Amino acid sequence: MTESHGTSSTLSWPRNALHELRHRPAAQLPALDGLRAMAVLLVICDHWVYEWVTIAKLPSPGIEKLPMFYWGWTGVDLFFVLSGFLIGKQLWNELYRTGTISVSQFILRRGLRIWPLYYVTMVLLMVLPSIHAPQWPDWVMLSNYYMTRYARSWSLSTEEQFYLLVPLLMHTCRRFIPQRWWPASVVVLLAAVPISRAFTFASLSAQGIEPKLLSNMMYSAFHLHCEALLVGLLIAWISIRRKPWLAPAAVGAAAPRVIAAAFALAVVGAALRTANREVFAYLALACVFGAALCVALADRSILSAPLRWRIWYPIARLSFGMYLNHLILREPSDTIIAMVTSWLGASSTLAFLIGLILTVLASAATAAVTFVLIEHPGLVLRDRWLARRKAASAKTAPATA
Repeated sequence: MTESHGTSSTLSWPRNALHELRHRPAAQLPALDGLRAMAVLLVICDHWVYEWVTIAKLPSPGIEKLPMFYWGWTGVDLFFVLSGFLIGKQLWNELYRTGTISVSQFILRRGLRIWPLYYVTMVLLMVLPSIHAPQWPDWVMLSNYYMTRYARSWSLSTEEQFYLLVPLLMHTCRRFIPQRWWPASVVVLLAAVPISRAFTFASLSAQGIEPKLLSNMMYSAFHLHCEALLVGLLIAWISIRRKPWLAPAAVGAAAPRVIAAAFALAVVGAALRTANREVFAYLALACVFGAALCVALADRSILSAPLRWRIWYPIARLSFGMYLNHLILREPSDTIIAMVTSWLGASSTLAFLIGLILTVLASAATAAVTFVLIEHPGLVLRDRWLARRKAASAKTAPATA
């Protein structure tokens, strides 16, 4: 997915940023925006239930068993599948086109997309009174191995580690592994994760750790919870090297083969989870969300039409900011809860839903501000720097040839 952030003048900066929030780039698939928007909304739904019941200690709303709430925590795995796919396309394209990976340029490109807003958020949480004040693992992207107060940091640490390790592995292993075995190597890595989970589960169980705590201990570590990123990486390879398999159908048409294959993949995921919930928990989710991604890429029928609704694009574009900012300060959440319960009563399901809607709107508005002030300028500077670096490389290439 390409991005364009050029500006003609300093005065055009806010206008260009707002334009980007309203207009999807022509090369960007609408259905992927739908999946990304759903991912962040799932996470917010999950955290809102926790805020309402556990923090505010209000009566259960009675609808928390609906999928968007009960399975809201899986939104992170949907994010992982999408990240693995989008980043994987960049890496596979470069590897097959040039025969190598520019690891430093890739890391800087991804880092300059993530770091500005992430570290501004860390600074704000450190300066402002917040129970989510960052700790040292948050600053060095190791919070998936060392628990911290800022809950969102663990998944960002996992993604950053993926952005570092995968291009390094591709760059190194291309010399020793023939091209035809590159996708099989990803499958081997994918199989290694549940094997690691099985050994970890056996080791922790032998220590007499109770099941719920055991599951929590196996949740965030990269080597125990990266299956969705690897599945996304595999789907990216298919989309590049086996294009007919995921070729988009005609407008309004279904992709029956892809739908059938996706259904089979989802069934495999469900079967794995049934077979052993602890070992295959996240591989199962990776299969289900990988299936959804395949349908989003190929299908153009009424089945996937909701994913292409225009409303999803601005949410998808703001999803990183929304993921970072929602419910990180206690005061806004307390204010929303106090407001809706005073209107409609503490036991009202309507109050719960209105509070959720207000939280989503507040998160989106805050993300829009940070996009204009931080993300968009950072992306413009990144693209200009990369363009200058590419131009400099082009000038020196003939002399070093």
